[in-house]
Amino acid sequence: MSSSLSILSKRALHQPRLSNAHSICRLQLKCQVNYRTAQLTWARTSVQQRRSFLSRSMASYANVLQKAPDVNDNHTCSIDMAEARSIFDHAWKKVESHYGLGNMRLPTELLFLMGAPGAGKGTLTPSILQMRNITNPPIGISSLLTSPDCKRLKDQGLLISDGYVLELLLHAIFQIPNANSGILIDGFPRTALQSQIITLLYEKWTEIWFKHISTPLARHFPQPQIRFCVLHVDETTSIERQLIRGRQIREHNDTVRQTGFGTLYEERATDFDENLIRERYHIFKTNYDSLLQLRSQFPFHLIHAYGSIDQVLAKIQHQMQKDNVKDLGQPDALSLNDPIKLQHAIQYLQLHVLPHLAHQPGLNKQHDVSL
Repeated sequence: MSSSLSILSKRALHQPRLSNAHSICRLQLKCQVNYRTAQLTWARTSVQQRRSFLSRSMASYANVLQKAPDVNDNHTCSIDMAEARSIFDHAWKKVESHYGLGNMRLPTELLFLMGAPGAGKGTLTPSILQMRNITNPPIGISSLLTSPDCKRLKDQGLLISDGYVLELLLHAIFQIPNANSGILIDGFPRTALQSQIITLLYEKWTEIWFKHISTPLARHFPQPQIRFCVLHVDETTSIERQLIRGRQIREHNDTVRQTGFGTLYEERATDFDENLIRERYHIFKTNYDSLLQLRSQFPFHLIHAYGSIDQVLAKIQHQMQKDNVKDLGQPDALSLNDPIKLQHAIQYLQLHVLPHLAHQPGLNKQHDVSL
């Protein structure tokens, strides 16, 4: 059989049951899909050989995927998977119905910026945008929640419902001015359920990207890229920084009122009330473990945000540069090295390849995408 069919070896075909889903990546499945043409290369093999090879290969891996535990099985956080999927599916359906799939465009990257209260997200955001070459304005979850009801809950240090936050976030993503760039999202996820929703968003993005890989909508749905940057400080530092910020804002506003020059800054209850400040940090700490679980699924930068602004920026830049090195490779190819993409690759082959192999000998001709 042609070397272009380098999906796996006979040894991999008979691999015993895997201990976890990530072991799938270690079976050396090298399925590359050129998403500019999305056609298949089948060199020097007959239709019968190809059908037999693919049938055995996909059956083996489908069986592995079915038996392997879910990647979240070892998570210590308690997440209602059914609730997370219900919330996500409901929000996505509403947003897709509002815009229509043909009018929706996904960005080149979603960079989720998280951090403890007072960790310096607002100050550091412009530099992070520059590091990632993101030209779209950042999406701040707090700025999306501007209704009187939301403001009252925020002043009490409480969180808004996950479904409502997700719906607002999806609308903001699909309204960005430049879909050929990435987006920085500040303040999401903040709960264990929202962390699980990120995984569902990645799954949906992968599904749409793979479904439209060979259609005119392919340019609307680039290869999924989701990353995290988390700024961490301890509780004492968090409280001190927020109280200092509150005093500075109040002094600034007093000066503006006295002189009539300048712009008034928003005075938030959580910048002055130590009890509310402490409660905000406890909420962050409660959901911190669930946020860390995403480290095994996405590029994830955990930054200890102590020291001067320049020192913290240097830490972030170092991590981002390491991430960029990992990104180097074939720009027009995708290695299916995670379970979600692998599942969609299998579905694509089953739906669009196998049904035609026995009836279209013309597929013997060489095309542009190699398996």
